[in-house]
Amino acid sequence: MAKMTDSEILAIIQNEMANADITTTSSSALQEPLRYYLGLPLGNEQEGRSSLVSTDVADAIEWIMPQIMKSFTQNNEVVVFDPVNEGDELQAQIESEYVYDVLMKQNDGFTLIHQFVKDALMQRNGMLKVYYEDDEKITTYNYSGLTEDQLAVALLDEDSEILELTEDESQSENPLEQEPTTYSAKIKVTEKCGKICIDPVAPEEFRVNTQHNNISLANARFTCHIVNKTLSDLREEGYKDEDIEDLVSSDLLRSAYRFNYQNEPTQVPSVLSSDDANRLVEVTECYLKLDVNGDGIAELMKVTVAGVETPTVILSMEEIDSLPWISTTAILMSHKFQGLSIYDRLKSIQDNKTAIIRNIMDNMYLQNNQRNVVLEGQVNLDDLLVSRPGGLIRVKRTDAIMPLQTPAIGDAAFSMMQYLDEVKAGRTGVSADGTASPENVGNSVGSQGVERMMNAKEELVGLIIRVICETGIKPLCNKIRDLVTMHVDTIEDFKFRGQWVKVNPSEWEERTRSSVRVGTGTGDTRAKLAAIQQVQLLQEKIMSMPNQTLTNPNKIYATIDDFCKFSGLDSANKYFVDPASPEGQQAAQQSQQTQQQQQQESQQAQLEQMRMQAELAKSATTTAEAQMQNVAIKGQVELGKHQREMEKQSFQIQLEQLKAELDKAKAVQIAEKDLEDIKFKYDQLYAQTALKLTELESSSNTSQDVNYEQNRNNMYDG
Repeated sequence: MAKMTDSEILAIIQNEMANADITTTSSSALQEPLRYYLGLPLGNEQEGRSSLVSTDVADAIEWIMPQIMKSFTQNNEVVVFDPVNEGDELQAQIESEYVYDVLMKQNDGFTLIHQFVKDALMQRNGMLKVYYEDDEKITTYNYSGLTEDQLAVALLDEDSEILELTEDESQSENPLEQEPTTYSAKIKVTEKCGKICIDPVAPEEFRVNTQHNNISLANARFTCHIVNKTLSDLREEGYKDEDIEDLVSSDLLRSAYRFNYQNEPTQVPSVLSSDDANRLVEVTECYLKLDVNGDGIAELMKVTVAGVETPTVILSMEEIDSLPWISTTAILMSHKFQGLSIYDRLKSIQDNKTAIIRNIMDNMYLQNNQRNVVLEGQVNLDDLLVSRPGGLIRVKRTDAIMPLQTPAIGDAAFSMMQYLDEVKAGRTGVSADGTASPENVGNSVGSQGVERMMNAKEELVGLIIRVICETGIKPLCNKIRDLVTMHVDTIEDFKFRGQWVKVNPSEWEERTRSSVRVGTGTGDTRAKLAAIQQVQLLQEKIMSMPNQTLTNPNKIYATIDDFCKFSGLDSANKYFVDPASPEGQQAAQQSQQTQQQQQQESQQAQLEQMRMQAELAKSATTTAEAQMQNVAIKGQVELGKHQREMEKQSFQIQLEQLKAELDKAKAVQIAEKDLEDIKFKYDQLYAQTALKLTELESSSNTSQDVNYEQNRNNMYDG
């Protein structure tokens, strides 16, 4: 197949533009919502009648906006990426916060989301354009006295370029001395500083093919963005003068209504600027699939053309990976790109309330300036028509003038107004007093009735928040992540929950799932906070149980983090240490070491106490044994003493007997031989008795009785 020519491509684009959905650029779709929001006259006003306009559309939008903005900007976990496996939780959290940082800090996230959401609430669809823009930072450095090696080092970077290079003159006066050659150089360093760009797109600047039937534009066959640019902007983007010199100037009619309705000057004078560089022209960026190279497969292309309805010049054309569009709406419509807005839901309510308010004002005016019934020919009309304090009216009859009664419509009108407010609350969740609709509350009283009223309100507004987050914020975060992984290939320092970490988006793994952290309003923030507090109490109770496995410090920190976020504070890392962070892990390690040391000290103290108790027990046992031994020894001593006394008595008796025999022998003068025999027996008995006494004395630790020797000596002496 042959390659497509420029004329063929232009013909396809013209056909797609003619069949694109232009409802977003029509007067009824864009101008009317803004008129109703601003409360401008309806065009049916009558002279002399009230021209007041109710502002229900603006009131509802401005009441809902704070809730939506608070949900999307009060914390950095509106959308989180799901971990792909075990151990990936921390990395998923880092990526979630990094993407949120790109949205809110690297871009003007609050303003972007505000415009994005407000367009959805007012004009059916909010649009964002997300893309990566390559940019360069050029810095020029002047060097002198560089050696060849130093010059080579300065040029190692492929982004460095020599603008000027001169050889320095020799400073030596002696021609015999050879100095190394040095150089002076002017070097240009080009640094890439591309970034993720997020631009809000006005609805009147966007078109999509009429057959597209989904809020998501990821698979749209044809989309385009109509932008106004100066010739200077086009030249800076690299377009050639011969391609842009003959471009037709923009008339700015597409966006002029935004200024005209508020009596602001439009930008039309800039179109007629005498400075050609600042002349505005319309450029259309078209996104469609084309088989440009003729290989039979259509590639996704971005074709920039001059003009809108009838483009005549192709300024540039490039193949792209995906469409840059993020679209959202407040109320989804099945099988349609466009949804419904708050304007669509409240237009008839505002019209009816405007009519009632005007009638009430007219009725009050007539009551305060009532008409009269006059008998013709009986009243001087000149006097009647000239109204002045104390003035006279000439009449011919007393009943010539009678006031015409105007019935008051206040009660019926205000009842109708109340009914319309209830209908308004049922459609949007916004009532006249800024609270929930009393619908479906029934006869409930007390806290339960109030809770049901609040839930009735939050269900409607919460659903709008969830739809915008699912269709807009979630795809936006996924798109940002895809772009940073594709284009950011440098290691960056990123502050994650109070700690600096190294991130390299080019090494991030593919993620296909993400979760939205905003609900549909069924629980209310107060109810969620109360539930979190109950969880905290349960966790504290469980943690006090020995050997429990139901919770841990990470789970407790998650509870505290949710409590802080639902309270409107920053994440918990501002007030608490995340156990999963390096600081938390270090603190946990130190705590574990301290705990182990304390356990060791406690064990040592217990062992020492046990040792002392054992020693005391041993000492007590030894004392008891000693006491028992002492008692036994004392008994043995007493027994020995008793035995000794008995033997002593027996010895004394024997000695007395021997002594008596000896005295008797002396008396009768027996033979000397017999006397010697008696002495020998006496000495033998004495020796035996003395030996026995010695044994008894040594065993009982008592002293021996030495009276035996004295008795023996006395016996011999006798």
